[in-house]
Amino acid sequence: MRYDARVKLSWMVVLVALAVRLVPWASGFGDRARVMQSPDCHDYERAASNLLDHRTLSIAKDPPVEPDSFRTPGYPLFIAAIFSVAGRHPHAVVLAQILLAALACGLLVR
Repeated sequence: MRYDARVKLSWMVVLVALAVRLVPWASGFGDRARVMQSPDCHDYERAASNLLDHRTLSIAKDPPVEPDSFRTPGYPLFIAAIFSVAGRHPHAVVLAQILLAALACGLLVR
């Protein structure tokens, strides 16, 4: 397969992956409130908020916020970066994850 054809195929896969995830989510198919129903999601959101507010990796709900090692820092840092750009909206994190997943599909084809 030629290079141009592979690039086009990769972008088509990215677009299809985006459509498969975005169209049902944006059209209200299913309950978007389910975004925050996973038991871990509240811990990750608190860890990201504490990173932004207190510069500490912690899942503590109330000050004083003491560092803990309950969560690894990678995903809370990702969420904190999204929160710092888009505000503290869990749907912004979901959209970023959808975009990354679609790009991963394109890379897999390449």
